[in-house]
Amino acid sequence: MISAGARGSILSASLLLLLVAARSLPGQECQFEANEYTNEAATQIQNARGMEDEAERAPYYERALELLEQAISQSPNDPAALWLLGEVYVGLGDYETADSILNRLVEVDPACRTQADQTRRVGWVTSYNRGLRAFAAGDLTSALAAFEKANIIQQDARSYNNAAYIYHEQGNIEKAIETYRISIEVATEPEPRRAATINLAELLTSAGRVTEALEIYDEYTTSYPDDAFAKINYAVLLSQAGQQERSSQLFSELTQREDYTFEEWNELGVGLLRVGAFAEAIPAFNRAREFQPLNKFVMANLVDAQVEARMFAEALPLADTLVEWYPYASARYGPLANCLSRTGRAGDALTILQTREGLPFVFEGVNLSRAGDVRYVVQGRVVGRGSLVGQRVVIPFEFLSESGDVVATRELELLVPPADVSRAIRLELESETPIGGFRYSRVDN
Repeated sequence: MISAGARGSILSASLLLLLVAARSLPGQECQFEANEYTNEAATQIQNARGMEDEAERAPYYERALELLEQAISQSPNDPAALWLLGEVYVGLGDYETADSILNRLVEVDPACRTQADQTRRVGWVTSYNRGLRAFAAGDLTSALAAFEKANIIQQDARSYNNAAYIYHEQGNIEKAIETYRISIEVATEPEPRRAATINLAELLTSAGRVTEALEIYDEYTTSYPDDAFAKINYAVLLSQAGQQERSSQLFSELTQREDYTFEEWNELGVGLLRVGAFAEAIPAFNRAREFQPLNKFVMANLVDAQVEARMFAEALPLADTLVEWYPYASARYGPLANCLSRTGRAGDALTILQTREGLPFVFEGVNLSRAGDVRYVVQGRVVGRGSLVGQRVVIPFEFLSESGDVVATRELELLVPPADVSRAIRLELESETPIGGFRYSRVDN
């Protein structure tokens, strides 16, 4: 099983809470002539921002709205009143009206575009963060609504990517494709554009629209020729489309570089695995391990590449370590049994397979990630196998330094689910010492 690991899902890669400081009335770019209505409305808006609860903010915004409507009735094109009115509608969550008002502000005075854009940004951040919180709580419907609302007030590739991701999760493939295309159009930074490109190409490929997917990659890699992630995925798709010569040419270019990050070395190895270049993938995974020697996904990828390359003796020690360190990762038993069988230890291979069959539950996709300067998270899923159903099990975890020393221990308590039922598991740790890996022990049934 190939583990991309480092890239992960696009949504999780976008889960960044953005903070925007409160702003005073603008100065030089946009000259406002304040009056009694706008002055009092600005005060009400500041009062609203000081309230933590939405219900507490509403009366202040409503009062500001009344004042600004009076100001607009006297001077329909007053930039100060229009700007503050946009602020109010953003505060009330009426982004359609806010969008219209801010467009009108810029038409009246183009010098006020900076202020209009700042107001849009506040609205985008508010709704985007609401979407992140809803997604973290498992409420995809509310998350999607929040990301779509964010797109109304400001077009940002991150909110489009997240909305497209949820459409895909919900099975609305055509809407996901449409939304990723918009993301590519509005993207101003390479990272969100790359995310949209890769995900769009994968969706198009799964829908049998390979030619379109290749065009998407060709356009992106022409604009960003040094982007290894996109070029690797492009090379894989070319191989799958039967364009072996072009695919080999790209991989040849990719393997000649030496300046990759950990994530890029792992991605290169995964790409080579996907096209059957098993021996060539091994050096890439070894280079990734120079950065993170105890990364579970990379260790597994290396073993898989060695097994596929029929390097059973070389793969055996690490294959054995993976089963020892991650005894509920059922996918790691097969490669170890293969190595044992191919090195003359058929009896031990049979024992390993029997052990796998006796597992009361299994872990899927359990891996360590960094969630802050000193915060780490192990998360994945547990799947029941019909044994110990409903029982509480406590599994001891050890967190390791980059050199393999035990830095901290924690216990994961879980309720064993019924057969074939999957549940999320999560374990958090704070450590001033950098964490390089983890392992856990099997408990007696």
